[in-house]
Amino acid sequence: MRWLVIVLALVALGCPPSSTQVQARAQAQVANTIAVATNPVLVQLAETYARQGELLIERAKSRQEAVALLEAHRTRWRPVWAAVDALGAAHNAWATALEQGVSDPASAAAFVAAWCELEDVAVELGLSKKLPALPEVVPCP
Repeated sequence: MRWLVIVLALVALGCPPSSTQVQARAQAQVANTIAVATNPVLVQLAETYARQGELLIERAKSRQEAVALLEAHRTRWRPVWAAVDALGAAHNAWATALEQGVSDPASAAAFVAAWCELEDVAVELGLSKKLPALPEVVPCP
């Protein structure tokens, strides 16, 4: 019986990973590449938002005008932050699947769609030069 346990253990160690595990690993590599590309973009967006807000305050001639300008600024940027939140939710769903060793093409596609939505919103705000393209493995349509 002891030999059987040893043989089964050796066989189990030598078994190749399942195709699902291989796909999950491949997706994890793509996810890592995307994370490296997206994290600096989110920092750039936050810095741009803050810088624009500071400029509005400096240009205002009164406190009342500054408050009105900042409220308009917040309103203008709401779609950006909504897109960032959607991107975060899509990332979390994809990461959860990958951490469980599950290949989840639907979560990967949702993440790409959320990124593309953020890109669209950025273009509408005139921020398109601030957003680098995602790695070529996941182009926006």
